[in-house]
Amino acid sequence: MAEADAPEWIVSTQQALEGIIKRPKLTAALLSKPPFRFLHDIVSEVTRTTGFADGLFQDDELQSGKIKEKELKISYLNKIIKCVEVATGSSIAVRPGKVVAGMEPENTNAFLVQLARAATSGVDNARAVARTLDSVSSAAPPAKPTLLPPPDPPVSAPEPERAMAVAPGMRPQDSSREAVAAEPERQPVQMRTAEPAKAEPAADTAAGGHQRPSTARRRPPKLSTNEVKVEKAPSRVAGPVQIMRDGGEEEEEETVLMVDREG
Repeated sequence: MAEADAPEWIVSTQQALEGIIKRPKLTAALLSKPPFRFLHDIVSEVTRTTGFADGLFQDDELQSGKIKEKELKISYLNKIIKCVEVATGSSIAVRPGKVVAGMEPENTNAFLVQLARAATSGVDNARAVARTLDSVSSAAPPAKPTLLPPPDPPVSAPEPERAMAVAPGMRPQDSSREAVAAEPERQPVQMRTAEPAKAEPAADTAAGGHQRPSTARRRPPKLSTNEVKVEKAPSRVAGPVQIMRDGGEEEEEETVLMVDREG
């Protein structure tokens, strides 16, 4: 039943399909932006009631729940649009990609009107389906060539192992172990700092002992007695001394001899 406030292109769709199908409900809300499942239900009901497009789709395509990917939805719409064009002999200005995206609702409704017309025209359905399948298969893009994996890079021959010299009486399998064990361990060189010279304790001089100098390597020799030999210095003789008397007169010179009594 047409709605009074619906656009004319929606009313035209309702009037064209009301005499063919009873479900789904052709409401203005659904026809204003037809979802894919709504369109799938309309096509399936038209085929069930009229036999149009029977044999066009495979088993998986007859169930809307199995058509989830965008590419499968576009492929389904391509088939039914082409079948309608073959049956009516006219072109339909509708793009399946836009229909799946919910765009161009007016063109989508124009397609539904042509679907109703093709289903009631009495056209040879088998012939229309055969021509549609031939056209779709020829228009399908060629399959992409299978790319072979790149060949593996050439494997270089392993380098021969260097033979190790084996000492007489040593087994070859033990030569490497013995060589490792014979190699001296390398230890890090540690820098040592010079230790400060320890000061020798001072000798106790209060008890009358002799103090040993810190730089002496040997003790001084012991003396049998406490006598110390001292060499006598040569005596010194003083020269003559002149004595001045009062009055400034010169008197007789007296000679005074200074005798060093030391020694």
